[in-house]
Amino acid sequence: MKEYKYILLGSNLGSRADNLCEAANLLGSMENFEVVRTSAMYTSVAEGIQPGAPDFLNQALECSYPGSPQELLEETEKIERLMGRIKKSGHASRVIDIDILLFGREIVSENELTVPHPRLTERAFALIPLLELNCRMLNPMTNEPYQECLNRLDTKPMPERYEFTVQS
Repeated sequence: MKEYKYILLGSNLGSRADNLCEAANLLGSMENFEVVRTSAMYTSVAEGIQPGAPDFLNQALECSYPGSPQELLEETEKIERLMGRIKKSGHASRVIDIDILLFGREIVSENELTVPHPRLTERAFALIPLLELNCRMLNPMTNEPYQECLNRLDTKPMPERYEFTVQS
């Protein structure tokens, strides 16, 4: 059985939906990288950054990639820089944020990379789109269903599906 990789895209600056689409397209153009499926986009309140920051738009990607987690991290950071992300800081608004949520069932614990993402179980804005792609997903460290993690969260307001129309 193929073990997919799961990535979360996020943006709260500029044309957020366009930013997510551009990041997904740039990822898909990488050698040996395939975006298999995408979740819907979800909007959520910006937490833990400057007061009054614009809401975030997030989307999960189910991907196929034969390289290592570290190689994928290098590529995602290149794309972030290409799209204008200056400094990777969890406490600032951003044009794009690309997080590796899961790398199959691999567990990685290094200075620059932790997989599963260390705060995945605490973030409805990541769990909801992830579970849209695979509702039976299990935490590779504990074998707990991610749905149970989501059920325990007391996030208010919960992320909402983002509806947008194409203007001609």
